[in-house]
Amino acid sequence: RPADTWEITTVETCIPRSVLPLKPVSRNGDDDGIGSGDELKIHAVHVTSKETFDSSNTTDTPLVMLHGYMNAGSYFYRNFGGLSNYFQSIFALDMLGWGLSSRPSFDQVVDGKSVKSAEDFFVDSLEAWRV
Repeated sequence: RPADTWEITTVETCIPRSVLPLKPVSRNGDDDGIGSGDELKIHAVHVTSKETFDSSNTTDTPLVMLHGYMNAGSYFYRNFGGLSNYFQSIFALDMLGWGLSSRPSFDQVVDGKSVKSAEDFFVDSLEAWRV
C-alpha cells in the first residue's frame, strides 16, 4: 500500500511509577533520565489510515504490536503499510527498557528475582498504557 495512504506519528504515554511493582525511589533531587522520576514513559509509533475502507475488510479496533527482546516498536516498520489495509489504527510499542521508552533498572522491581515479578512489571505497564 502506498505510503501516502497512511500517516505515522509517535506518541509518549506517561505511566505513574505507583501502578508498577517498583520499589520507592529515594528523593535526592536527581532524575537520571532513565526512569527514576515519578513517572515512566512508554514510546509508541502510531500508524493511522488516511483512507476509509469497506468495513468487511478493516476494523476500528486498534492493533497493538509488541516487540521481542532486543528490539523496539520501529522493528515493524516494513509491516505498517500492509497492516494498514486491515486496521485503521496501529500502535507499535517500545516496552519499558527498550527503544525510546524509559529504562528503569530491573533491581528497582519488587522481588526482582522471580519470573512473576518480571511478568507483573511488563503486564502492569502495558495495562497502564492501555488505560
